[in-house]
Parts: sequence; C-alpha cells; structure tokens
Amino acid sequence: MAVVTACSLTPPWPDPLEGSKPLSFGEWVQDRFPMGSGETALVRELSSEGFEPAEPEGDRSRTAKLTRSPGFGCATTWIVPWRAVADRITSIEGNEPSACF
Repeated sequence: MAVVTACSLTPPWPDPLEGSKPLSFGEWVQDRFPMGSGETALVRELSSEGFEPAEPEGDRSRTAKLTRSPGFGCATTWIVPWRAVADRITSIEGNEPSACF
C-alpha cells in the first residue's frame, strides 16, 4: 500500500491556530482533549463531527473513526483511540493514515 499526499482531505474541524503553523491531527486531538478532560464531552464532539465508534486499537479502551473518500481508490481515516477512568481521559491519540490504491 502506498501513501499519496494528493489524496489528503481537509479535516472536518477548524484549524485551532488559524494563521499559525498547522497542528497535526494527533496534536490537535491532544490539545483539544487533554488528559483529565471529560470523556462524555469527547464522545459528544467526535459524534457531532461524524466520528463513529470503532474496534479499539491495541490496549485502548475506546476508539472512534471517521473516513472520507475524495474519489475512487483514495481515503483518509481519522482515528481517535483513548482510555478513560470515571469519565476522565487518561490517554488519547489521534492518527490520520491516508491511502490511495
């Protein structure tokens, strides 16, 4: 499988630092939902952006993903795996694999 930058899609969320160096998706997720923030708010916001529950990745307790496809053979999937205890996020990541076949 090859990763082709021409297949990149515009993320479904605004640039949190418009006019400055753009954050990676992982940086945006960790900035927007730092450890200790509420899991309920995370789930609500991801759902409002079109993310759906997904099979957990690795040792993560919960995962959400969103896939967009600009055309035949290309897709970007944004994946947010996290762990939470008592509605508080204890770890979180953001992954953005893109692929064209």
